[in-house]
Amino acid sequence: MERVRQGDSEAVREYNKERVRLGECEAGREGDSETGASGIDAVDLQGASGNWATVGRRSRGGRRVHRQREKRKGKSVGLRIGTLNVGTMTGKGRELADMMERRKVDILCVQETRWKGSKARSIGAGFKLFYYGVDSKRNGVGVVLKEEFVRNVLEVKRVSDRVMSLKLEIEGVMLNVVSGYAPQVGCELEEKERFWSELDEVMESIPTGERVVIGADFNGHVGEGNTGDEEVMGKFGVKERNLEGQMVVDFAKRMDMAVVNTYFQKREEHRVTYKSADLEKAYDRVPREELWYCMRKSGVAEKYVRVVQDMYERSRTVVRCAVGQTEEFNVEVGLHQGSALSPFLFAIVMDQLSEEVRQESPWTMMFADDIVICSESREQVEENLERWRFALERRGMKVSRSKTEYMCVNEREGSGTVRLQGEEVKKVQEFQYLGSTVQSNGECGKEVKKRVQAGWNGWRKVWGVLCDRKISARIKGKVYRTVVRPAMLYGLETVSLRKRQESELEVAELKMLRFSLGVTRLDRIRNEYIRGTAHVGRLGDKVREDRLRWFGHVQRRESEYIGRRMLDMELPGRRQRGRPKRRYMDGINEDMKLVGASVEDAEDRDEKREMIR
Repeated sequence: MERVRQGDSEAVREYNKERVRLGECEAGREGDSETGASGIDAVDLQGASGNWATVGRRSRGGRRVHRQREKRKGKSVGLRIGTLNVGTMTGKGRELADMMERRKVDILCVQETRWKGSKARSIGAGFKLFYYGVDSKRNGVGVVLKEEFVRNVLEVKRVSDRVMSLKLEIEGVMLNVVSGYAPQVGCELEEKERFWSELDEVMESIPTGERVVIGADFNGHVGEGNTGDEEVMGKFGVKERNLEGQMVVDFAKRMDMAVVNTYFQKREEHRVTYKSADLEKAYDRVPREELWYCMRKSGVAEKYVRVVQDMYERSRTVVRCAVGQTEEFNVEVGLHQGSALSPFLFAIVMDQLSEEVRQESPWTMMFADDIVICSESREQVEENLERWRFALERRGMKVSRSKTEYMCVNEREGSGTVRLQGEEVKKVQEFQYLGSTVQSNGECGKEVKKRVQAGWNGWRKVWGVLCDRKISARIKGKVYRTVVRPAMLYGLETVSLRKRQESELEVAELKMLRFSLGVTRLDRIRNEYIRGTAHVGRLGDKVREDRLRWFGHVQRRESEYIGRRMLDMELPGRRQRGRPKRRYMDGINEDMKLVGASVEDAEDRDEKREMIR
């Protein structure tokens, strides 16, 4: 961190032109490579350069009010202020205090503390933490102060587990320190809007003329360069600007603030901190000798086996990242990452290893290394799981204990546990398989929410096109139908949707279309006009079309086809009391009645296609 002083450098002089300071954390755990402190490195509480200090604030009526105040006389007080996403405060108090002492940080905003409660406690080395959280597993924010500044605290405002602020009086100057933790990129837009609304309320409550510093993990990129945004940021950002980064820039403009860490040029590794993840996959565990054995057993010609062996002999690789690449190192086990041949080789290995234990569908379903085992009782599941473990581990493969889960769809069987080599397997009420969410109660509410989120993720990837006023509405609609809608509708042709869930999808789609066309609900423009302008039909009609198309495809297949067997399957026993659950065929019958089709019409593919469109 660098201390900001009048006349230090050109960057400082440019920085001192700004009215109020704003700190931003560029990505995840970003900031200084050691402290994660990206934000205010230091604040001169005496005033900015020149004889006058200009403080920009926004009044409650929405009009900006600029007040000029004569430069204070006397000793200048310098503070080092930073921000850090700690991941969790559990077990890190002393480490954090030592880091602040070593880096001479006076005030540190921390995010993702994951501490429940509204308290203040000493963390050692002369530092005290003010924090707030409602859940010990997620979120939580706090501000760490030097003990000498604790007596200067006038007010602590804990707004939510994402926003809190402290008001201090230092040398006669009122300083407001705000700690914030914005929702991640994958979170719902409503949650993000709630965060920015809370931050706006905190800013509006601060009297005009008081200093404001925000140290936050905004989970966004404001991007390199500052063309058009010179008044709120410098040109030394990171990566390209995304939607969350645009929200930060808009907030800075709205509140007359500046993204100050973009004014200082630093090396790439000092601006962004990367944390390695567990990259161990099934590809990395395939023994080479087992690969040659399985290829020969599958009937692969010996000359092709020798070709693959030659490709893998003395193979070396490097790891490339944003700051460069590592030195070469030998790869002596596993398949080549990124090779077009590797998936085919892995399929050969899995096919041979599971030949003795694999059952027919639907009792066993496999896709690469993702395996689903179904049985009618808990004991059978446990027995089959042990058989799979033995078959794989004796050939050098390993069943992941942490990723293995089991789900029970019968409440009467739900009290038991499944064990693998004496270790209890985690029980879940839902799990992900091939991109879809399977729930134990047979509902699809979680899957619909996931589809909505996938749609928003796709929309953000092309928001630069969809929100560009220079691009016509017709082109925007075509981009939307090509990129966003397929992500929202993935897998829904096999789901029995309720009207409420279908409405949830349509509401999300209309929000995206309104954003793209630059209109809001306050403009009182009807949904039909929005769809017509973008040339996008009703989402419910598209879902019905996909559902009928899939049903016709299954009906034309042979009776032994797994999809046909599942469609015609009848479960023994009696249903529970209460209103019957909506079945898949209930939706199909309603769709066919609406378009005037019958089951027999599915045999003619061309005629069926004309009817459902």
